[in-house]
Amino acid sequence: MKDSSKRGVHILRAAALVLGGAAAWIVLSSSHAGAITLVDQESETTNVGVAVANTGGNTAVGNASDNDSDVDQNATAIGGGDDTVAVNTASGGNSSSGSANISTGNAHAVGNQSSTSNTQVASGGGHGGLTLVDQENTTNNGGIAIANTGLNRAAGNVSDNDSDIDQNAVAFGGADDTVAVNFAGGSNHSSGTANISTGNATAVGNSSVTHNVQIVDVDHHGFHGQSFGWGSHLGWGSHFGFGSHHVGFGGFVLADQINHTDNFGFALANTGVNFAVGNGSNSNNSNLNQNAFALGGDDTVAVNDSSGGNFTSGSAAIATGSAHATGNQAHNSNSQLLNAVASSSAANSAVPLAVLLGLLFLAVPARKFATHRS
Repeated sequence: MKDSSKRGVHILRAAALVLGGAAAWIVLSSSHAGAITLVDQESETTNVGVAVANTGGNTAVGNASDNDSDVDQNATAIGGGDDTVAVNTASGGNSSSGSANISTGNAHAVGNQSSTSNTQVASGGGHGGLTLVDQENTTNNGGIAIANTGLNRAAGNVSDNDSDIDQNAVAFGGADDTVAVNFAGGSNHSSGTANISTGNATAVGNSSVTHNVQIVDVDHHGFHGQSFGWGSHLGWGSHFGFGSHHVGFGGFVLADQINHTDNFGFALANTGVNFAVGNGSNSNNSNLNQNAFALGGDDTVAVNDSSGGNFTSGSAAIATGSAHATGNQAHNSNSQLLNAVASSSAANSAVPLAVLLGLLFLAVPARKFATHRS
């Protein structure tokens, strides 16, 4: 009876040690379980540009004079002994010339020229766990460019010319001859040259190169735990053994990847709307007024001799360079990669088994393992 009670105490002691070792192993094994990982990555890039290049809007005037030539003459001859002579001689005129040149260089405007490279990497791992990844990438590129070498105005000659001659010749009462003579010469000469030469106009509203990379790489591991237990009989000869079963600690991955890219561009290139006027003289007038009166005498002569005219010429030339406008030239490369791996590895069951058996042999003397015979 006494031996049976001692045997029961040793069995209970050994069972307590086995259970305690198992509990310790479970606690130690559970330390491999992964924690909760929260990753929030946000990248925002904004590029805005406004560019204005101008060599146009120029005005050149070679000649804008206001010319006036007036001749007013009166000749009177009264009662000569033999001959009575009244003579007017006049020469009047305007000469106007002009040259206008506009030469512009190149106009180059770039609203926005940007190179953007964004990389987001979220890497997590361990035995089990919960991984939440939120990646957001926003890139905004905006640009306005205006390049202008046009809207030029060139005028070689826009003069206002006037040539007036007013003559009166009167001859009265000559004994022999009575002569009244007017000689006049009036003219306008107007010429002009206008040249407009512009360079190239290049406008780039937006030229952007964008590279966006988003990577989520999560690797979760599980492991095999150990199960153990006693047989149904409380006796030293009862069943005692170790088994194994898989305890999975595979993780849970939730990834949210958002990539948003906006490219905006406005470009205006202009070398046109040019005005060139070689000769735009407003008024070329050559007016001749002549009056000749001869009265009395043997020979009565009244003579008007006039020469009047307008001469106008002009040349205009416009030569423009190339106009090149690019509203938006973008090279976008967006990559999103999600790599989640959940794997399991079997833990070595011999380690906890050896530990528990060692504890059992230390706690119970070797002789107590003999089989009890009733």
